[in-house]
Amino acid sequence: MKYPNREIRWLEADVPSLKIDLRGQNEKVVVFLEVIDALGNKSALQHIEINSQDVYVAENQNLYIDAQGVLYKENKTKYLYNSARLYISYRANIPDKYKEREWMATTAMVLKPFSVTSVIDARSGGPLIKNILPVDELDYIKPPPPKEVDLVKR
Repeated sequence: MKYPNREIRWLEADVPSLKIDLRGQNEKVVVFLEVIDALGNKSALQHIEINSQDVYVAENQNLYIDAQGVLYKENKTKYLYNSARLYISYRANIPDKYKEREWMATTAMVLKPFSVTSVIDARSGGPLIKNILPVDELDYIKPPPPKEVDLVKR
């Protein structure tokens, strides 16, 4: 990785993804890639420039769950769990180059405080809620049903 005004930093990884820390709105980094196969053969050096341009906006972010586990949209209308989506679209007023196919969102990374990070499909407008929040997690966060209390007069 090559940040402006810094030395190149080489990393070895055996994973198909790489997280890059960009802090400023206009910060850029060039990532150089060299693939080494199981036999030790090296690919030609490739590179890509990455910047911190905010390309996407997520819609339908605020959902509600009742004690029965029924999902509701922001406007409090029912939302079918199996087809509910977090919609991802291009942010208004972004440069045209970001609206090309190579910038189309195809996957999303789900970060959870008490679980493993996962990568899920985000095509067809955005990831399905059931892939972000599986049934067992939905059951965990839904409010408990009201408790019945027996009042006994002595």
